[in-house]
Amino acid sequence: MDNGLCRAKKLSEVLRFLKKGNVLECGTGTGKVIATLQRTKDFKVIGLDISINILKAAKNIGDQNELVCADAQHLPFRENSFDNIICLRTFRMLSQPLLFLKECKRVLKKRESARARRVVFSFETTSYPLFNLGLRLKLVPKKEFDHYYSLEEGLTLVKSAGLQVYAVKRLFMLHPPLLWTN
Repeated sequence: MDNGLCRAKKLSEVLRFLKKGNVLECGTGTGKVIATLQRTKDFKVIGLDISINILKAAKNIGDQNELVCADAQHLPFRENSFDNIICLRTFRMLSQPLLFLKECKRVLKKRESARARRVVFSFETTSYPLFNLGLRLKLVPKKEFDHYYSLEEGLTLVKSAGLQVYAVKRLFMLHPPLLWTN
């Protein structure tokens, strides 16, 4: 199975945790997750990325989605705006991850049931020996602003933001996403 097909299948597994409604994707990039969301379920998706050039490349993903150029650590949305938030393969680039997580909690809609609100995020974790080997051998690209977390550090950040961990599930070979609710 090719890498793209394998990744799409695993992403589809994670998307089943989302509730119907609107979705904010932080770190949209070229829009691959948005495209998958459109095929999987009927969501209204807002893609957010800090790079206007990347967002220009994402414009071809469909006309029913909105793209916003902004910093995920200072979300330009009102409180209680989103049913779901997704942040995949972006967490390591955040200079203030706790601020980002608190912003996620702020813009998530308040619901009767805590399990009704979902944030799905992934972070490259140092908890996997294969990932550590990739870093040491310089097979995993590392930029000066990247920060890799242990699973314990990630869990601590999530809890410090007032969010509860619902599940930890491996998404890609080298790093798991945390799925949590508040």
